[in-house]
Amino acid sequence: MNHVIVETIEDYNFNILRNRKSNNFFYSTSEQVILHLKSKKEKVFNIENFITHFKINNLGQISLRIQSKISNYLDNKFNVFDNFKIGTSLGLNIYQTYFILIYKNLILENLDKNIEKRNLKPIYSEV
Repeated sequence: MNHVIVETIEDYNFNILRNRKSNNFFYSTSEQVILHLKSKKEKVFNIENFITHFKINNLGQISLRIQSKISNYLDNKFNVFDNFKIGTSLGLNIYQTYFILIYKNLILENLDKNIEKRNLKPIYSEV
């Protein structure tokens, strides 16, 4: 059985064309993809279920601390205009980037642990 992460319907279609005869188990974080795969009678699991709300809240707090330190550094280091604070201006983007990066990493770590517990053999394909 192949374990495949799909984030878009195009990912799913690509995998189906590439592995027509394979028995696949799909993972996704996209509700649209999950509903589409269920309508196709595919085995699919929302990999966000591997993460607790407690972990997500902690991740948000960590991302906020990282964002605050980077924003403060940029504000203090680069004085482009008198009252323009570049770090403050970029704060939301910094927060979102770190949150998503760490969040996706946490999802993949938990998926990997779950697969290991079940002695499953994932496949990693290059798109």
